[in-house]
Amino acid sequence: MVILRVCLLLVALAASSPALAQSASTWRDKATAFVTANMQHTAWGVSHGERDYRLALEIARRDNIVVDDDVLFAAGMLHDIAAFAPWAKAGVDHGVRAAEVLPDSLRAWGFPEAKITRVQDAVSHHMYTHTLGEGTESRVLRDADTLDFLGWEGITRVLSLATRHRWATDVATAVATLRKNAVDLPLTLSTAAGKAMAEPRVAAMRTYLAGLDTELKGIGAP
Repeated sequence: MVILRVCLLLVALAASSPALAQSASTWRDKATAFVTANMQHTAWGVSHGERDYRLALEIARRDNIVVDDDVLFAAGMLHDIAAFAPWAKAGVDHGVRAAEVLPDSLRAWGFPEAKITRVQDAVSHHMYTHTLGEGTESRVLRDADTLDFLGWEGITRVLSLATRHRWATDVATAVATLRKNAVDLPLTLSTAAGKAMAEPRVAAMRTYLAGLDTELKGIGAP
């Protein structure tokens, strides 16, 4: 009862005080609003960032890896910022570029200053083509990002890129990318949980590719 009264008092104070109500808008709210407004895409952006964050948390939980939830949320949601204009920079890896551009925004949103370097570490090493970063958040985010290229979701993401990305200049190229991903990407995973979580995803991709091959046999590739 006492806790309920305190909660009701805080709600009443927030309603009567614009300053207090505004403070309730956390850096996470601001970051999420930013991502929603600026990072809409079929293969990366809002939904991909949310999945990466949750997958990374699940990897950490399964492998008993201690991570900072603030760092993981910020890195998960914002690691692809430099895949979008105006933050993208020609000739600069988008993860490295993200580490360059994120600090100012994080500070403006009220993100803890002491944790910014760990966010930079995670975003700059998030791709399966990158080396492992130093922090635990970097490790689990990298595996999470790789997992999201696998399975039914991975298939959907790659096919959604058809005609607008080098991984999928046409449907045939997209399918070739899926074949390569199913073989190569599991080998880049570094956590036991990530490897275990990849198995049913790879199986799903093999089912899809085998079915596609059966349908097209004697007819021609897409």
